[in-house]
Amino acid sequence: MSTSLDNSDTQEVTKASRRTWFIALLVVLLGAACSAFFVYFAIASAQTAQEDQFDRHATDLCNKIESSFKDYETAAAWIHETCRNWRNQDFTREDFRVLYDYITYDGLDFFLAEWVPNITHAERADLEAESEAFYANDTNVNYRGILGLGPNPENPEEVGLFPRINQPYYFPIQYLEPYDNIGDAVHLDLYSLPYEQEAIDLAIETFQPTLTERFEIESQETDGYSVSLMHPGVRVLLSDGNYTEPKDLALLLIHIRSLLKRAAKSQADNKAVYLYDCGPGKCHNSTMDYLGGTEIMAVDSGEPKLTYYDSEVIIEDILEGAYMNFTMDIEVGQRNWRIVVVSVDNTYKPNNATAIIGGVVIFAASLLLAWIWIIHNKKREKHVHHIMNKAAAESAIVTSLFPSDVRDRLIKQNRAEKKPINPAENVLDIERPMPQTDIIYDDDMPIADEYTNTTVL
Repeated sequence: MSTSLDNSDTQEVTKASRRTWFIALLVVLLGAACSAFFVYFAIASAQTAQEDQFDRHATDLCNKIESSFKDYETAAAWIHETCRNWRNQDFTREDFRVLYDYITYDGLDFFLAEWVPNITHAERADLEAESEAFYANDTNVNYRGILGLGPNPENPEEVGLFPRINQPYYFPIQYLEPYDNIGDAVHLDLYSLPYEQEAIDLAIETFQPTLTERFEIESQETDGYSVSLMHPGVRVLLSDGNYTEPKDLALLLIHIRSLLKRAAKSQADNKAVYLYDCGPGKCHNSTMDYLGGTEIMAVDSGEPKLTYYDSEVIIEDILEGAYMNFTMDIEVGQRNWRIVVVSVDNTYKPNNATAIIGGVVIFAASLLLAWIWIIHNKKREKHVHHIMNKAAAESAIVTSLFPSDVRDRLIKQNRAEKKPINPAENVLDIERPMPQTDIIYDDDMPIADEYTNTTVL
């Protein structure tokens, strides 16, 4: 019975040891799962936060581009209102120069500001005579009357700026600033230029500011594309109850670089922006014309550093190579522009170091908890082994003092849960007859032998 007891206790200790390792493994696995979930959630949250921040900054830049163009529209409307009485000689070229200084006072930058009246053929001679007298002493201007883009009358194969052939009406440049950029623009009939003619007709027809398609100013050696903004003025109610009709035009020749510079001057994060002209309809990648772009790099103080992209850039290449991108379509001068903002360098890439460190800490905590659990149970197991060894030693002493059947009976009595023994019941009843058996049993176990013919001395 001692052997079976030892085996049972050993099995219990082995099971307890296995449970200890199993629980420790569960703690480690649970810690690994929590660590992985924390890292995933933290990285996803950081990514979402960076995307939201990029979208906000990109939206702000797009709004700045749109508001900058509105500034040009306001300036053109101001020019038109100021110059509309030019026929009454209430406004001169010198006045136009002062007006230009006022318009550019707050940093509004454009290539040319022009006043383009609509004159009939009957008005042409008087206008040319006045202008010839004005430019007579100007050595920088070779005045040739109203010019137009067309063939050379002397050599039809040559196309350039030559005296305009007779037309029912003209749209010549009457006033122009800055004067240094006048070049061959003195009395150039804009209606002779196909891309300008389309915008002029639309402005007169709709009585709304219109924008030309892109073009390059080759004579001024300016990089990148430009556009012309035509403003027909505003509809005004006259004293006779009628409204003014569109006729004369104010024009701003806007360099795309200037527009982007004005919009980007308040940006505080690194990014790049590209402009595309979709025409009067909705934007489709296959029908858009590239206008220009710039990379904006923020500096510690002052305006950001700009790197312009004047050469053609394909929109698919931009979107494919960018880590983050944002697209917005805006309406400018009855044309639709697409603005594409993309991230550069690592400005909007999330910092995942915190998430990874947090995950490692969680996993390390689970390992520490499992280790503490194992150490605690190992100490407990050692204590149990010590008790078992002590019990085995005591069992050996009992075995050496008593026969095996008596020892087993004592051990069984010690383990059994019995009610307390009444001492009166242990008194020997000498009147009770002795059992007439050879062997005396107690619970089916022999405890003594009977010898009837023996006397106890």
